[in-house]
Amino acid sequence: MRNLPSIFDRAQFVRRCLQCVVFLYLCSIQQASAALTPVTVQLKWSHQFQFAGYYMAKELGLYEKAGLDVTLKPANPGLSVVNEVTSGQADFGVGTSDLIYYRAQGKPVVVLGVIFQHSPQALISRYQSTPATLQDISTQSLMLEPNAADLWALFRDEGLNIEKLNTEKHAFSVQPFINDQINSMSIYTTDEPFLLKQQGVKYQIVHPRSRGIDFYGDNFFTTDTLINDKPELVKAFRKATLEGWGYALQHVEQTINVIQTHYNAQHSREHLRFEAQEMSKLIRPDLVEIGYMNSGRWQHIADTFLRTGILSEEPDLNALLFQTRRPETPFYLTTTFIIFSLLTLILLAFALYLMLGRRNLKAEIERRKAAESELAHSLDQLVATKEEKQTFLDMISHEYRTPLAIIQNSCSILEQQIDGTIANSQAKFNAIEKAIKRLVALIETIPGKKRKFEHDDNVSGLFYGLQDSVNAARIIYKNPFNVHRCVDDEIYINTSPEILATCFDNIISNAAKYSDSEEVTIHTTLDERNIYVSVTDKGKGIAPEEQSHIFERYYRGKNTDPKQSMGLGLYLVKLYTESAGGTVSLESAVAVGTKVTLSFPYFNDENF
Repeated sequence: MRNLPSIFDRAQFVRRCLQCVVFLYLCSIQQASAALTPVTVQLKWSHQFQFAGYYMAKELGLYEKAGLDVTLKPANPGLSVVNEVTSGQADFGVGTSDLIYYRAQGKPVVVLGVIFQHSPQALISRYQSTPATLQDISTQSLMLEPNAADLWALFRDEGLNIEKLNTEKHAFSVQPFINDQINSMSIYTTDEPFLLKQQGVKYQIVHPRSRGIDFYGDNFFTTDTLINDKPELVKAFRKATLEGWGYALQHVEQTINVIQTHYNAQHSREHLRFEAQEMSKLIRPDLVEIGYMNSGRWQHIADTFLRTGILSEEPDLNALLFQTRRPETPFYLTTTFIIFSLLTLILLAFALYLMLGRRNLKAEIERRKAAESELAHSLDQLVATKEEKQTFLDMISHEYRTPLAIIQNSCSILEQQIDGTIANSQAKFNAIEKAIKRLVALIETIPGKKRKFEHDDNVSGLFYGLQDSVNAARIIYKNPFNVHRCVDDEIYINTSPEILATCFDNIISNAAKYSDSEEVTIHTTLDERNIYVSVTDKGKGIAPEEQSHIFERYYRGKNTDPKQSMGLGLYLVKLYTESAGGTVSLESAVAVGTKVTLSFPYFNDENF
């Protein structure tokens, strides 16, 4: 019996301990709940997949982990999210690219991150065989929501007067469009197209992005005041929100369950799934980190606002964008860092030079030895090739003399036997003999030994040589040749007769060859220093794009016969004319004819 009180005391003690544990647990829960900072987020529309990231950040406890008790407020038609945030009714809001405009108007809004890399806003109009233009849409009944900055910019960029648009208050429903009460309306491509397809309504859509108006879509923002007063809270909210968006886009079906269970969404499961699919095309989580925003894109948006007259002066993007805000580094620290970095780089470069200097020097010596050996080998090959070329030319020069002598002797015998029985035989034989002599003299120059221009060996009578070339051409070609001499006195050119004959033969034979038996005219003119020989034909002519190449070696015009031309004639004319101190020029027109003019410095009997 003495043990009963002790047993009773022990049971009472245990019961009191359990009561204390429960009390302490409840106190800790209450204290933890009281430690969370209440935060309100103003959405821009009613609950739907458009705000999935915020739902999942709350559902997964990401906000609580960040020390935040977040309330998500849906919006009603006509509600200004910017006013709600800047007036203190909400701490954060979901906005659009028109935040640039509000910042320029003095609203202290700051963008924390971008969700949609491309805006979902677009225009739809009644379907017709010929798509309606923006000008057509502007003259018809149009429902246009007030915060559609990219659509307003689109109309302004097309030069349309915004004041004259036939706009109506947006019903935030597709029913007026289905009932033919309006012709066009602004939509979100992630939402209204699903309803229109369900109803079987045909429509055409105009995307601002296709016209160069590429704005950001939904973004979340706060104010300067909250950032300055509670910077850690802002960073925690931003981090939790972006984590929520990442989870929502990877777990679409789970997110849809949360929306339908906790947020009284008006959309069906199929509609929410359609939203998720279309949003992924605009968010592009496969390419861009969620929340990322580029200052260059924001500058593009600002430039569009300025170009279209929505803004009158350049906005301060540094004040608008949260990511551009960095604590200022003291000047002395920046200077010290730069100097230290430069010294480090110099020391590293010097150390690298000492380490690699010997190796590079040895490699350079080996490369130079190899280059010198290769150069010596190339020079030996060049000398051998030059000697082979000279031997070949000497052989041609030697071997051509015998057949030419045979031809010349044969012509002499034929001339004696015919003895004038053929008309003009004497003139023809004279032309043949001159041609052979000229060829023999020309072959004498083949070995390539350069000779000085001396009057006894390198002086040519221009009109004698010109007349010989004309006589030879009359034997070969059927063209009539009309020669106009400028003076009766003889004119001399400081070059060999063979070279002068080569120049005249080429330009006269070319004129005859490509003239189809039409007349060839040779004009000579004289001034105080030069004599000019112009050969004009009425042939095919040379195309303008070919004229700059016609004197190049081996170049043949498109209208020439490859079997009749090697592309060397006019090249030799230019080469020999310039060696005599002269010039060559060409004028030509297709189907009209060609004129080639040679100019030479001259002298006559008086100053010979």
